[in-house]
Amino acid sequence: MMTTSDRFQSYGLLESPLICSSSKGTENMCCDISKDGKWIACGDSGGTVDIYLAESGKLLYRLHDPQFQHLPVTSVKFKNDDPITNLLLASYSYGCICVWHFTSQKCLTTLIEERQTLNAAYAHDCKYFASVGSDRAVLVYSDETNQIASKLEPSMDHTVMDGHMSRVFGLQFHPSDHRILLTAGWDDTVQFWDIRQRHSTRKIIGPHVCGEALDIEPYTLSILTGSWRLQSQVEIWDYATGKLLKTLQPTTLDSKVYCCKWLSHREVLVGGSLRNMSFVITTETDEVVGQLGPLQHGVYSTAYCGHTKTIVNAAGSDLYINHHDDRNKSTTFITQEM
Repeated sequence: MMTTSDRFQSYGLLESPLICSSSKGTENMCCDISKDGKWIACGDSGGTVDIYLAESGKLLYRLHDPQFQHLPVTSVKFKNDDPITNLLLASYSYGCICVWHFTSQKCLTTLIEERQTLNAAYAHDCKYFASVGSDRAVLVYSDETNQIASKLEPSMDHTVMDGHMSRVFGLQFHPSDHRILLTAGWDDTVQFWDIRQRHSTRKIIGPHVCGEALDIEPYTLSILTGSWRLQSQVEIWDYATGKLLKTLQPTTLDSKVYCCKWLSHREVLVGGSLRNMSFVITTETDEVVGQLGPLQHGVYSTAYCGHTKTIVNAAGSDLYINHHDDRNKSTTFITQEM
């Protein structure tokens, strides 16, 4: 047992996390937590997805296909359907998507894309899932058939910019409409898509997104973006008009942002590099009410379960898990081997 001061600082909503440390020698690139708060998935730079029990941090399953060895996992998303099917969507930089039955450690479906696949996500009702990557297109798949239902891309007229001009990293479906999704990337735009139309319907200009730094608040529909830069990193936008509502400017946010999520309509979770930290920030006052770091590595991915109020941060070979109840008494380190 070690104290938080031995390795890093933490306070507030990110104080005294449970730390799951891997001995594989790879970096954690992405993470997710199931809707019921039971499972945590973490994909690494060596092509492996680990499944943990969120309550204890115990490693239960390891998902690995030899054809993806030494190639990073770029996203992991639980299929939060009802009844629960224990399925997980994973994308790989190799240019493929796998649907895993994680409790049996079997890959049920493999989809090959002719590009680097950088993110994938389910719609709220799991009727569709979509992927984005290095070729500017958004591919929308039918979950029932695993076939492409829509290919969304810019038109040939570059003066209107009705789609992306570079790599795409951010991907988020509308909270209640599976026909609508938003994407963001290196071209400093957030694009709005309707899967019934080939080109984007409108855009926001400004955010420079390099990871899972795009989210929609389910009740207000406010859009949260995180930019990999040192100014105006965390911004909130009006969904209906696309106008900037607020730029969060806490005094301690001197990091380039890789990932961000809404925790509630008043709080956001932000992670990034440079100072290698994670923050919880209130949107009304810009106050930092939780901080983790500085860490040895950048925070590349975050996850949150509203049901159990569990926050997950992925940095280096470690997962940092915060449960907002009496379980967080002190920092506990667990070295995982399988």
